[in-house]
Amino acid sequence: DMAETERIAAQPFARFEPDEKYMEELKERQDWNDPMRKFQAEDDGEAAASSSASKPAAPKPKCPHAPWPNRFNILPGYRWDGKVRGTDYERRWLETKNHRDFREKERWKWEMEEM
Repeated sequence: DMAETERIAAQPFARFEPDEKYMEELKERQDWNDPMRKFQAEDDGEAAASSSASKPAAPKPKCPHAPWPNRFNILPGYRWDGKVRGTDYERRWLETKNHRDFREKERWKWEMEEM
């Protein structure tokens, strides 16, 4: 305990890189909401590897044609071909907002030109 205290006291106050012992403590700590916890075996990790090797993942079907362009670059899956079939509300809202901002800037430029 005293050696640990001396080790911590010898470190600089502002640490730019975590030390090895601190990183090992973080790796050992089990967090209750860690999504990867269920994939880690309690012993040494071999049980998780053997269970995943025995059950291969089924390949997911893919969309047979080229995707439509979308703003998030989301690739289509087998249930969605990538075409956005909305009402175009978002596009119209953004065009209106941009046009309003453009008119405001133009009005400001016009007013400053008169001075």
